[in-house]
Amino acid sequence: MRVETLLDLSPRKIIEIIRRYVYPTELQRVAKMNRYTPAMVKFLDKKIHIVDSVSYIGMIDEIFIRRNYEFKSPKESPKIIDVGANIGLSIIFFKQLYPKSIITAFEADPIIFRALEKNIASFNFEDVVLYERAAWKENTTLEFFSEGSWSGRIKKGLDDKSLIKVQTVRLRDFLNEEIDFLKLDVEGAETEILKDCADVIGNVKNIFVEYHHYYSEPQTLHDILKILAENGFDYHIKESFVAKHPFIERPKPAGMDFQVDIFAFKN
Repeated sequence: MRVETLLDLSPRKIIEIIRRYVYPTELQRVAKMNRYTPAMVKFLDKKIHIVDSVSYIGMIDEIFIRRNYEFKSPKESPKIIDVGANIGLSIIFFKQLYPKSIITAFEADPIIFRALEKNIASFNFEDVVLYERAAWKENTTLEFFSEGSWSGRIKKGLDDKSLIKVQTVRLRDFLNEEIDFLKLDVEGAETEILKDCADVIGNVKNIFVEYHHYYSEPQTLHDILKILAENGFDYHIKESFVAKHPFIERPKPAGMDFQVDIFAFKN
């Protein structure tokens, strides 16, 4: 199957497509796999590499069913920066949305990056540049918690295992021109990155940010919203992970007790 664009498809039609090409056999097969088990699966009309069953299923829901990254552009070739590209499902989505889009993508985990490279090659996409780097506020080398699926991050104080060294890249160096869409999914590094980019973030038209709060650190959601507001963005916020009864109990998976999705845009 070849989908030229998703803009004209209804949410119901998108779900039908995913169920036809992933459900029921493939996704049910993946759902039975042990976690952190590399595998080949059929997605749309291609074979792609996955590194973890749970994150793969979750990303299908987030990207293709809930369509968190869908945006409208008058351009045939919008410029997109994908920070935290993982195995590339977001890039596949962007290329289905805008086949001629120009995409710059970053993924820090070396094992996941290998899967990302293979998946993008499988689709023969043009105008996609991949960086095996962690986006950050400077070019340096940092310790990185390699979780193995979708929760890898620049080292937090609570991380003492599965640590590797990764190269970082200063994101603001990529924002000195007009960018149509910025996706920022960096598991807790988003505030520091956006503070460093505060005087150039206005070059971006649409921004998706996952804000993560780790219980051992101060909350900084207000800092992100202030940067966005000062640069002329309106924003909507949706719950991603929050406690059901915060006054009573706040679960802390992977040390995180709060996560929201921020959709920022200029009218």
